[in-house]
Amino acid sequence: MLLCFPCQKLTHVYYIDKVGYSFPSDEGWPFAKYLGACGRMVAVNYVGEELWSYFNAPWEKRVDLAWQLMEIAEQLTNNDFEFALYLLDVSFDNFAVGPRDGKVIIVDAENVLVADKRLIRQNKPENWDVWYESKFDDCDKEACLSFSKEILCARVTVDHNYYAICQNLLSRHATWRGTSGGLLHDPPAEIAKEGRLGALLDECANPKKRYGRFQAAKELREYLAQLSNNFDAKAERSVRTLGVTVLAGRAFGGLAPSVPALRSLGWVQKGPVALGGLQRDRI
Repeated sequence: MLLCFPCQKLTHVYYIDKVGYSFPSDEGWPFAKYLGACGRMVAVNYVGEELWSYFNAPWEKRVDLAWQLMEIAEQLTNNDFEFALYLLDVSFDNFAVGPRDGKVIIVDAENVLVADKRLIRQNKPENWDVWYESKFDDCDKEACLSFSKEILCARVTVDHNYYAICQNLLSRHATWRGTSGGLLHDPPAEIAKEGRLGALLDECANPKKRYGRFQAAKELREYLAQLSNNFDAKAERSVRTLGVTVLAGRAFGGLAPSVPALRSLGWVQKGPVALGGLQRDRI
């Protein structure tokens, strides 16, 4: 983890470890749980398979993961603690997905830059209140990002996290292990024909309008949430069609299935999951 430290209105960057200790998962931060450290070696709990293993998962699953990633970008950028945590190394291997709750977690937080927005407002470095747009980097290597640590440490309003997630994970510009197209590759025909998803992803990764990424990221989060809600509604209708009502304890095909069996089919809700200040039910 890198920490911005303002001194005499100049910004210095200090390297420290244990981001999971400073921003614990128990308090809602999307990092793997910190277990301990020895020197510069940090131990965190095992979360699950890396995000890469879901690259060809069913469309509904990938939409949910994409929504969570955008929520993480928002939470790390804007939160009640007034700390901005900028992801400087974003790839499919730096995130993992919980096998039970399906929650996306950052498992490699070595390259996270922490900026204290309150100190920035207090010290008022040059252009501190000017919105900063990260520059799209169409390089020939995988997981490329373009950024200035000095600027990230000296601005209050920054779109870096949206840029990093969209460019390196979600959009058609994302490349990893010889693949391209991003996590949201090959959408259903009706979504591809509508064109809204592709347009939002493009504007989020490589905006054509000034400050366009801020608005595109907001609309993309809302659109992905809408798609997820539509999937949930369809699943509920399918359950009703099959005559399955878990709470009423009705039989399924003349049998009374176990809760694990129903859960494996996505018919038992495990409760709400909070992330980025929002709350939604996950199956």
